[in-house]
Amino acid sequence: VTEDLKELLLHDFESVPVDILTFITDPRYFGNTWTTQNGKVTAWDSWIKAALDVFPLPMRSPYSSIILLGATGIGKTSFAVNMLMGYYLYLVLLLKNPHEYFDLSEQKNIFFAFINIVTKTIAYKNAWGMFHRALLRSPFFMERGASTTGRRPEWYCTTKPVELLYGNDASQIIGLDLLAVFMDEVSFARVRDIQKAQERAAEVFNAALERMISRFTKFGCIF
Repeated sequence: VTEDLKELLLHDFESVPVDILTFITDPRYFGNTWTTQNGKVTAWDSWIKAALDVFPLPMRSPYSSIILLGATGIGKTSFAVNMLMGYYLYLVLLLKNPHEYFDLSEQKNIFFAFINIVTKTIAYKNAWGMFHRALLRSPFFMERGASTTGRRPEWYCTTKPVELLYGNDASQIIGLDLLAVFMDEVSFARVRDIQKAQERAAEVFNAALERMISRFTKFGCIF
């Protein structure tokens, strides 16, 4: 990062954001999720390459939506949740004033949503739980948030106007300022009425994408 670029970044950010590879491997961020105690990275090289393709430069991604295809168990959810969603949340929490940066109403929070097309319960048990475990193991996020109590502790933000939510229907995200949405179970393998499920998935996807693009696209990118 040149000194001129660093000066520009520090106008909006508390510090110069790290790149996504550093985010994945450094224990200050999500390294405690993606590396062993010996420092060995557990993420497949193909997923790391994909993350670098999504974020070829720190903070800058040319994509507004990504569709992941492949067999069960190859790491699609881990990649989307503990790399991409985590990095987007990291960038927002580094902003000095997210409302001002995105030109949003100060009365509304910025949302990160986890939607499972089949049931809200699966959304809670799958991606939602995975994300919170990673957040609670990260010094960076714990400095900017806190943990709930109980059998399944969850992270919540205490420093910026950011909220996380999970659900299974478009009605649960309408009217929200959505920065990032993870959608799961879009293969409809567990659904009897496939056509109905496809229509619902399209409704959620279109509603989420419209809200993200209309509120957060900046200079042709999310950031």
